[in-house]
Amino acid sequence: MPFAQGSSLHLNLSFSLLPEGLKKLGYKTHAVGKWHLGQSKEEYLPTNRGFKHFYGLLGGGFNHITKQSGQGRYDFWRNQQPEYDNTTHSTTLINAEALKIVTKHATAKSSNPFFLYLSHPAPHDPLQAPQKYQDMCNHIPSYRRRMSCAMVAMVDEGFGQLIKVLRETGELENTIIAFSTDNGGVPYAGALNYPNRGGKSTTYEGGVKVPGFIYAPKQIGGNINYGGLFHVSDFFPTFMAMINATHKIEKSQELNGLNQLPSLIKKEQTGVRQSVHIHRDIDRDSQAYRRGPWKVMVGHHFLPLIFNRIYNETKSGWLVEGGTWRDKAMEILMAGMDLIAPPCNTIFLQYILWVTCDSFNVGGLQSTQNVSSGLMQDYFKSDLGYWKSRDGVYPTVSLFNLEEDPQETTNLASKHPDLVETLLAEAEKEMKNAPSMFRGDVIYNKSPRGPDAGWTNFVTHLGSEHPRVIPFGPFLPADFKMEEANEDDFQRLFDTAKPEAYSMILQMFLVYIVLPLILLRRLLKRLK
Repeated sequence: MPFAQGSSLHLNLSFSLLPEGLKKLGYKTHAVGKWHLGQSKEEYLPTNRGFKHFYGLLGGGFNHITKQSGQGRYDFWRNQQPEYDNTTHSTTLINAEALKIVTKHATAKSSNPFFLYLSHPAPHDPLQAPQKYQDMCNHIPSYRRRMSCAMVAMVDEGFGQLIKVLRETGELENTIIAFSTDNGGVPYAGALNYPNRGGKSTTYEGGVKVPGFIYAPKQIGGNINYGGLFHVSDFFPTFMAMINATHKIEKSQELNGLNQLPSLIKKEQTGVRQSVHIHRDIDRDSQAYRRGPWKVMVGHHFLPLIFNRIYNETKSGWLVEGGTWRDKAMEILMAGMDLIAPPCNTIFLQYILWVTCDSFNVGGLQSTQNVSSGLMQDYFKSDLGYWKSRDGVYPTVSLFNLEEDPQETTNLASKHPDLVETLLAEAEKEMKNAPSMFRGDVIYNKSPRGPDAGWTNFVTHLGSEHPRVIPFGPFLPADFKMEEANEDDFQRLFDTAKPEAYSMILQMFLVYIVLPLILLRRLLKRLK
């Protein structure tokens, strides 16, 4: 699962990364933007995972203006030193840094080859964009959809600047460009995954299938609409093959990725990948696997966020077009929260609201409970019998034929039980060597907090706008052993937000119910 600010989770150090392989070949490696693969210890940082240069945020998200991630934690860095700026939008800074890097390499003909990993935190919420870009999206009636559009426009502008430099210097044809994203978007944060079902944190296609492209004219020639399965892990061996360095991948490495270059050159529509293990969440006991057109999902299909529908483009001001009264009530509550505190300071409270309201679509909050405990989580096989025994409106065993049913509307698990068992067995085989994992939804109690962090924040909702901050870099000693961590030193992320959630409920009750009743009573007295 995605890990929260203050979490000790990280990408396992036993896995080799693309920048490490390229760095050995003489490439200048740059990471610009969002890291989110570990920040609690120095050895997890990008400059220790193959990147010579890093500029951006270590965590998963922040206020794009203040660069704070909550509790007065400041998260914007140049290599391992904080880079202070609380006035400029992060996308503007990241676009400028990427442009500087590309311009330097493209204009210096004697420059070493370079690799730029450009990972924008936008359009991740909080939804923030200068008015110029909001005006470009005025055709969209929904405020959150409009803001998401504005943030994408900023990213698109920066990418266009990079292409312009490469074209003007004559280096575009010598450059390999790949685009992808980590997951589907959040509908309530203005994203649109249509025509796919679901969204971020779900195993439906709207959560795990994303658009992408590879531009490599000298390696794969002209345009093709590739129809084969392509997993993000395939980039490593495919790129190494494109630069004729497949032999440089150490034979001892057991790569999950496949070299897709032969299929791309031949313009095949099936490709070398016949199956893909999409997801295994030990904490939520969720597993998804696909072979050919068949996709099986066992366990929770969506958690922590619950997006179980197909979300159409909205033609009104509402986020959910044709939504139920509960959808509209949720948006009204969101607007009420926005009047008490800026949305950038109440993001996690909004998540709690979304989960609470949408839980009624899947049988209530009791359907969303975690199944595991403890800090270290060892791999275990999905209990198909247990999940089959669960009934109600929340499916926990699903089988879809994506060629015939790309929107995942018809569950065929009961018609093909043998196929469900076969596919699940294949999925388990893929996971047989999975390492133990540290929980991602727990916060280290001793992780840094700003000078103004405290109980008063539950009332003031300072969120990501603290007047004083502390750099939020590595906070664990080098000899700290995850497998020996004390549970008393950690707290569930949800539990840390409870006091502020209760405070927000009380404030909304006072402002929107008690205060109007008092004013109404006084008005009636005057009219008598």
